[in-house]
Amino acid sequence: MAVHAGEFVTFYSDGLINAANEYGEAFGLTRLAAVLEKPAEDAQALVAMLLEEVEDFIGGSAKRNGDVTVVVLGRMARNDSAANSE
Repeated sequence: MAVHAGEFVTFYSDGLINAANEYGEAFGLTRLAAVLEKPAEDAQALVAMLLEEVEDFIGGSAKRNGDVTVVVLGRMARNDSAANSE
């Protein structure tokens, strides 16, 4: 799998997709995919956006089926001026 500049690889625990709202509906893979398709400035911004979406979805219920772990690896664009100094 190739990861190009500006792309991210995301790892997450099942607690993220199993986080449920007050109606017992899980956040799920479809919502996760929708968030991951949104543009993010960097890996830290993507993690923040994802956790915010989950918190908004579950609302005040805070019903989670386990811990929520998210790791995002991003490949940064190469800085041409830095590359020329090598």
